[in-house]
Amino acid sequence: MRLAESLVPWITREYGLTKREEVLLSLLEKGASNKEIAEQECISVNTAVILTLTL
Repeated sequence: MRLAESLVPWITREYGLTKREEVLLSLLEKGASNKEIAEQECISVNTAVILTLTL
């Protein structure tokens, strides 16, 4: 069974997401935790939580 391709590019175009939102969505799609997102994007965990909630 072949896995589906990423929907992130389509969602980004369809909803007019910013580059940062696209990166966050991509990380979420890969299963990254808020802590992992915060570390990778050099933001606080609280900021990662808020940003992911607004997606």
